[in-house]
Amino acid sequence: MATRLQDELCSAERLSFDPASGVYTGNRSGYSLALIPAGSQMNLRVSVCKYGASADRAAFKALIKSCKPLKGCAVQGYGVTFSIAAGGTAAKQLERISTSIRAVTEYLAMNGYQNCCEACGRMEETSGCYVGGSVKLLCAEDYQNASQAVFRQAEEIAQKNENVIGGIVGALIGALIGAAVIVGIGQLGYVSMWSGVVMGVCAVKGYELLGGKLSTKGIVLSCVIMAIMVYLGHRMDWAITIAKVRGLELGEAFRETEQAVRLFGVSRNYYSNLALTFLFTAIGAVPTIITARKKYKAKQVAYKL
Repeated sequence: MATRLQDELCSAERLSFDPASGVYTGNRSGYSLALIPAGSQMNLRVSVCKYGASADRAAFKALIKSCKPLKGCAVQGYGVTFSIAAGGTAAKQLERISTSIRAVTEYLAMNGYQNCCEACGRMEETSGCYVGGSVKLLCAEDYQNASQAVFRQAEEIAQKNENVIGGIVGALIGALIGAAVIVGIGQLGYVSMWSGVVMGVCAVKGYELLGGKLSTKGIVLSCVIMAIMVYLGHRMDWAITIAKVRGLELGEAFRETEQAVRLFGVSRNYYSNLALTFLFTAIGAVPTIITARKKYKAKQVAYKL
């Protein structure tokens, strides 16, 4: 479906496709535009001004109401992003995107909006640019400035020494938050992959913040720490329950957890829940880590789409 939609968009709407970012760019009726994937939906981005001033979100209410595929818009400076509802099939999605592009550009022209640079607001020729993980519609001068800033940042990161000890401390703090979520959800009687998402985000972000950079070593260390904290969080969850049932101190219940589950004949439940906790953590954390790594790399990249 994605390949078919890609071919038809490029052909029917005369757009260019960037496989690295998944973004489509082009020009319609003098307006530079970018189509940015957002889950199952697509966002349509333009950069416009009216009498030199940036757009007002309220001014597009009538447009959104009149064009069924448009579900809303966000305005940030001169950049305006319209959200387009997902279509069930490639043909349906193409129809919604085409309708939205036509409606947006016609509305802009009829209401006196002019294409401009998203950064400076000057009414100059603009092009879609991928800068530090964001898609922007920039004039040549502002793209040059933005790309140089990104490349300087990339050089600083490359030259920066990784603080492994600090990273480990950061990952531990983050993983503790994830472990607390495991315990909290466990006390409600559930095992959830959302604890893995929290664990992944907090541990990796913690490593990056205190370690100074997010290297492959940092990812591996974060994963090891997460595995340990998943085990400890699961054990603490059971220890709390055992402490309540047997009237023990929490520390004593934690030390005797495995002995207690054997005594009560629930070893199978204990280990199956542990396996599920590891599985759900992996389901939640692995995509989160991959996304974090991609975003980390994207912050150091700039190019024209």
